[in-house]
Amino acid sequence: MQIDTTSKDAIFRYRIDSTEIVTPDQVRVPCIGDGPEMTIVTCYPFDSIASAAKRFIVHPHLLWADPS
Repeated sequence: MQIDTTSKDAIFRYRIDSTEIVTPDQVRVPCIGDGPEMTIVTCYPFDSIASAAKRFIVHPHLLWADPS
């Protein structure tokens, strides 16, 4: 799976390497690659109305950047 993001200067494409589910007290997320990457964190379960018990973490790495 891929993720595209856009800034005022470029378009970036990332490929998802892995995902994980952690407890809210696990606030440190280690880098898993040696190049540019991002970390996406959201509440889990996704359909939780109240405070979610866990966090869903996505680890993508940069495939390419296209300057505008």
